[in-house]
Amino acid sequence: MSVKEDSKPGNKSSIVERNDEKCTEDEPLLCGWCGIRPGCLQSCNSIGWLVSAMSALCFVQGMILSGFVPVNLTSIERRFQLTSTQLGIIVATYDITVLILILFISYVLANKNKPRWLGLGSLVMGIGALIWTIPQFTTDEYQPGTPLGYYPLCRPNETVQYEDCDDDRYSISNYFYVFLIAQIVLGIGASPIYTVGYAWVDENATTRKSGWYMGVLSGMATLGPATGFAVGAIFLGMYTELGQETDIEPIDSVWVGAWYLGFLLAAAFAFTVAIPVSAFSHPELPGTQQIRDQRKSQAHQDGSEKVAASPDFGNRWKDMWTASKILVKNPAFMFVNLARCTSGLLLAGYTPFTPKFIENQFGVTAGVAGIITGGLAIFSAVVGALLGGFIIRKANFNVKQNIKFCIGITFASLAFSFVFLLRCPDENIAGVLRPYNKNETYRLEEVNLTAPANALCQCSTVTYMPVCGVNGMQYFDACYAGCLHTTDGFNYVLCAAVRDGPPVNDTKVSYGKCEQDCWEFPVFIVSLFFSMLVGFMVLAPLAVLGMRTVPDSQRSYALGVASLLYRLLGGVPGPIIFGAIIDSSCLVWQETCGTTGSCWIYDNREFGVKWFIVGVVFYILCIVFYFLALLTYKAPDETKAEAKEGIAIGSKEDTLDEKKDITLVSVNRLPDDGDVESGQTNEAFDKEKDLEGEEGRS
Repeated sequence: MSVKEDSKPGNKSSIVERNDEKCTEDEPLLCGWCGIRPGCLQSCNSIGWLVSAMSALCFVQGMILSGFVPVNLTSIERRFQLTSTQLGIIVATYDITVLILILFISYVLANKNKPRWLGLGSLVMGIGALIWTIPQFTTDEYQPGTPLGYYPLCRPNETVQYEDCDDDRYSISNYFYVFLIAQIVLGIGASPIYTVGYAWVDENATTRKSGWYMGVLSGMATLGPATGFAVGAIFLGMYTELGQETDIEPIDSVWVGAWYLGFLLAAAFAFTVAIPVSAFSHPELPGTQQIRDQRKSQAHQDGSEKVAASPDFGNRWKDMWTASKILVKNPAFMFVNLARCTSGLLLAGYTPFTPKFIENQFGVTAGVAGIITGGLAIFSAVVGALLGGFIIRKANFNVKQNIKFCIGITFASLAFSFVFLLRCPDENIAGVLRPYNKNETYRLEEVNLTAPANALCQCSTVTYMPVCGVNGMQYFDACYAGCLHTTDGFNYVLCAAVRDGPPVNDTKVSYGKCEQDCWEFPVFIVSLFFSMLVGFMVLAPLAVLGMRTVPDSQRSYALGVASLLYRLLGGVPGPIIFGAIIDSSCLVWQETCGTTGSCWIYDNREFGVKWFIVGVVFYILCIVFYFLALLTYKAPDETKAEAKEGIAIGSKEDTLDEKKDITLVSVNRLPDDGDVESGQTNEAFDKEKDLEGEEGRS
């Protein structure tokens, strides 16, 4: 479109001219795959569609790693005879893999074809999800109940063999290593997402909208785990051997659901997402150069930002050491990330084991615990992340204001940590928490399942099949209750331990735990929802702080360093620490062929108190790091920043010349809020009005 020669700067014709010129410059930036770049796709080559594609990638990554993995841990533990510590190691393996690769990936891919590498990463994640399912299809069918088909009855005059230690099925715990390999492959595929991917979105967005986009990405990254929990819980309600009839139900302690179906679904989703992610133009989207020219830096000022601003910086391998030193010597960046590590340690520990916590503290099934966790997370995580992003966008927080916002959120999370002290009353499990004599109500100091009523019964802890007696006491199984006969496998009679004397006809027990009233459960659910809602609000401001406290040229590498610290100090130790805490609260272990298997019964009081103490300690530490970041952050010199933007006011003699320069900067300003994809120009526009008024008064 042509423009009249007498058009003045700032009128509509001039705006069209600049936009047309920009479109001409951006014509080579086409989206597509290899040589296939159809014109119908070019309308999708924008920041909005980029955020949508990246959101889908974040969603599928979260759905696998923080959704399907943790919701299935209890079933995998039971199916493959693993301990909670081993489960913690499996979860941490992903973070260890990312920790090893992240610096290399974030530095090398900073100047590479980001869409292609992110698409490849999505394909690799799909392969990792498929590896998770290998144990299901390469092992024998699951055989629930007591090994060798024995009911757990008291057999004082028989030779009872509960286990065949030469049976290959006891080697299934070696599938532990297959799960490790799956986590390693997932780590390789997901490594670029939260470094290269977030930096890719940020460098194509305006400063003000970047916070909102980070909130959207964080919201989808948390919606993924929530969806994984909910869908995974539905699959856990299906028996693991699909199409095979079984007498056991999901409430039974030996039930194993179809845990592998979620990973098959996630693999298909990951393969699909790779297609749109890899289609965007490289090295940037149309209009990105205009954003880069008008972006105002908020990086911490200590002199090193001048080195990072060099045009050639980052193009050589030897610059990697210099770039690392610049980030390590940036106190604001380091303290913000240490705060992120401490809160991340809690998140990495809470996420995989929250269903297990609910299952044990409130006596619900693994499927119900997964549905509760997923249902709460779907609403709290998405709303919390989006709310955090909306607040920092609406308020247009600078770095210091963002840090203060994070401090307030962490104080609120600390207050809500008391939710983990809620639990149902102790179960009256004979020989574990209560004496066999029901008239004695004190809590046992040590576990002793053996009593005179079952001393000759040849009982075992190979399988936990709780039964409830007519006396209101709960027993580990019918054998430990001293029962001599069963009518149907679910109801047992002639149980000596029920009366603590000779068995008679009215000494009966029924399969399942004893029912009890628990008003704490609904209170816990409501409190946990608000705790998660507040906690997820910190995701968007943290993502923004990780990129705003460093020079723009270091965004991708800074996110890599931040991710390394997060994994090293948070993601890796978190699941291992919490797994060890859970194991330390175990009262009764599975004993199989002389080896310890999974835990059957936990001390819920100790379980909850330890979780609470760990949360308080790390939340306080997180607040300390935020305060240190606030005290050490040094904002850019305001005068230099204004001069750099071309809006500093000089003497009256230069007023007219400055007015012309400012007009050229503000020609693309939108009439509403000035927040456009080519940069923020409200300040310049308002300054122009002030100059016009000053000129008139002169």
